[in-house]
Amino acid sequence: MWQGVEAVELEYRSVLATLYWKILSDLDDVAVVYEVSPSCTALASSLLTLLIDKGAKARAVRRSDLNHPLDHVFVAMGPYREGLGEEVLEVLRLVRRVAVVHTPAYYAAEEMAGFPEAIRRVEVRYAARELPDVVTYYRVVARNGALEKAVIGEERITGVKMEVIRRYEAEKMALSY
Repeated sequence: MWQGVEAVELEYRSVLATLYWKILSDLDDVAVVYEVSPSCTALASSLLTLLIDKGAKARAVRRSDLNHPLDHVFVAMGPYREGLGEEVLEVLRLVRRVAVVHTPAYYAAEEMAGFPEAIRRVEVRYAARELPDVVTYYRVVARNGALEKAVIGEERITGVKMEVIRRYEAEKMALSY
C-alpha cells in the first residue's frame, strides 16, 4: 500500500523542482516522465505545477506508459539502484531534442556503455550539488561517441531552500543509523 511521502521529503522535492526549473524554463512543451514512487511523484507534481503556471504544454507520463518519442522530457527516476541506468537509457532513446534528468538518474545512465549512443541526437541537462550550498547546471551532448560536458550555470542555495535541504538531510542521516 502506498504510504505517501513524509512532510520534509515533500518540501525537499519542491525545492528540487525550483532548482531544476532553472534548466527547464526555456522549454514550452515538456513531458514529465516519472516512476511511480512517493519521491518521484512528488518531484513530478512540483515540476508540473511550475510548468503549467508558466503556460507550458506540460503532461505527466508514467515511466511504465512511455512508448513513443517525445521532444522535451524531464526524467524523474531514482534513487540510484541496480538497473536504473538501463531504464534511463530506454527513456533517453525516445527523446528527440532535450532531456533534463534528475541527478541520480543521470549518473546511473552516464555509467552505462550505451550512454553516448543513446544521447547522440539529444541535449541532456542535469544539476549537481557539488558544494553544500551551490548547484551547478550542466549540458551534455555526444559527438563522435564522446561526451562533451559544459557548465551552463550555477546557483547559490540560500534561505528557506537551504533550511529545507538541511532538515531533509538531517532526517535521512538519522534514519540511516
